[in-house]
Amino acid sequence: MVLQILLIWENYLSEYLADRKLQNLFNNSASVSDKEVLNDYKKNNLSCNIDYLSINYNNIEDSLINILDDELLEIYRRDKDEKYIIDEKVTLEYILWENINDNDLDSLEIIQEQDSLLQTAIDFSSEAEITSFNEALKLYELNVTDTIQVSEDFKNNSGIPFQMGAVRSAVRFAFDNSNGTSSNYMVTDNGIAVFHILDKSASTYDDFNNIKNNIKRLLIGNKKKEYAKNILNNLSDDWKTAAENNSSIKLNQNETGTLGQNFPTIGRSNDLLGSLLQTSTKGKINNVLESSTYVFLANINTIDNIEENLFESVKDSIKGSLLSNKRNQVYNNWLRAEKKNLDIIDLRHKIF
Repeated sequence: MVLQILLIWENYLSEYLADRKLQNLFNNSASVSDKEVLNDYKKNNLSCNIDYLSINYNNIEDSLINILDDELLEIYRRDKDEKYIIDEKVTLEYILWENINDNDLDSLEIIQEQDSLLQTAIDFSSEAEITSFNEALKLYELNVTDTIQVSEDFKNNSGIPFQMGAVRSAVRFAFDNSNGTSSNYMVTDNGIAVFHILDKSASTYDDFNNIKNNIKRLLIGNKKKEYAKNILNNLSDDWKTAAENNSSIKLNQNETGTLGQNFPTIGRSNDLLGSLLQTSTKGKINNVLESSTYVFLANINTIDNIEENLFESVKDSIKGSLLSNKRNQVYNNWLRAEKKNLDIIDLRHKIF
């Protein structure tokens, strides 16, 4: 008992304590600049009144967007190794002796029946190894339960039926043996199975013609955004007339709120917030801004000035709150950044 406690304590000292020290070192390195404090104060305490002219680019008709096959082909070639590769697959057939689930049998009888199935599976797999899988089927007067394709990856159970569970031993058998090989019996979640390798297909790529419509759907969103921006960039200064003459354009006037709030129609926009934080004067914002599904032009009617005395009275409190939040994030942000820089190769499928 004492030895177990010492081992647990040793593990704590060698792993957990070291991790905590590293985490604390990173988190304590957090700092907050005066500019960050000022921007946080502005975002939550200053108000503005704005007009904006917006377009929901998702509502633009697909027929207005022109996408050439050459554009789609370029994206396909660029991304095919990451997105459109078809992994090597092995075609298996198998016979399954399903578990005994009979409410009319007592537990002892179920055990005996299950043992009988196990012995049959052992005999069948031995016969398949000596002669062939097909000869064993004939001898035992059985039919193939199903034919499946399996891959080495860990996605969607690798092709093994979900009722069987994650039978990685069947996947390893498939990729470690040649065509025509039969497996030993394997215990699965819903029974006992013997597998037989029929064929193997090499790794290849999805055919461009089969997936170009999928690529087009992904590209069309960006094209619609650019189309909507182009409309706004070519408008006259008469926003009211523009909105009246084009049903896709909506004009919001005299919307009042804090700089960082959600505004009607467009929602929250980091572009808008950034522009409002950088100015203290009214007038049009020169560039087209974005929110989640909208592009828009904005005009500042009024914007509050900072009350220096009020800001000075809350500055330290804001800084403390921001610093506390940062200290809880520095280590995890660093860890995520380091992971992005790593070349991670998943070799689980070579082992399991």
